[in-house]
Amino acid sequence: MTVACLCDELFFRAKLEEMLRQLGKEAHFFSSPDAIPRGSEVVLVDGGHQQALSVARIFGPRCRAFVRHTAEERIGQLRALSARVYARSEFFAKLPTLL
Repeated sequence: MTVACLCDELFFRAKLEEMLRQLGKEAHFFSSPDAIPRGSEVVLVDGGHQQALSVARIFGPRCRAFVRHTAEERIGQLRALSARVYARSEFFAKLPTLL
């Protein structure tokens, strides 16, 4: 399975790449929502990314977002677009089950 990702933060990008590699998944990183193939089964997104809401709007429940647990407004916005939203620590702990 190939996993589409939208994440500019180097630390989280490296963490995603390594965890997905260990799970036998291939990560493809994109710089904008428009570049993500519409047929992607799962899209992982940094909920703090400036285009995270666009990703959630396009992919809805196929979007898995990780955010700061204090970003209540962003969490609400993403959930309103049917994205599955997790605090960063929870997201990385549950990543194998989110795919």
